[in-house]
Amino acid sequence: MIAIIYVLFFGLTIHLNLGVIIVILSGILLIFALDLFSAGFRIGTKAKQDPLNWFFNITAQLVSGLYFPPEALPWWLQPLSKIHPETYILQMGRLTMGGGYSLSRILPSLTNMLLITAIMLLVGYLTFRWGFNKARQLGTLGHT
Repeated sequence: MIAIIYVLFFGLTIHLNLGVIIVILSGILLIFALDLFSAGFRIGTKAKQDPLNWFFNITAQLVSGLYFPPEALPWWLQPLSKIHPETYILQMGRLTMGGGYSLSRILPSLTNMLLITAIMLLVGYLTFRWGFNKARQLGTLGHT
């Protein structure tokens, strides 16, 4: 909705190219990986919330560049923004959709995000498998 207002009243140009599609798809894959971890943790421990998604939700607005660039953060928070997945999604989304950057121009950031995504897919899969097997052994697979 806000994008439509910017297009109509402020003349924003939205670029649609391969970079935009890759950013959106890789963002969806990363969120899937985090949710896989969350599901496995919650199935295995019967917890109401998991620590990883809690951490990412709490820190998202502060370090991801939602309101101000991560470079403006104090030096001790900047490493946190480098590992926060939302930093890369927001940065590449702005560059491709708003700036018209091609896929080759966002490749360094995309590489970082895909590395984080691959690690999180592995961790998410292993956590889900652990949680599923634990719940099956305890006979609590269908219980919350």
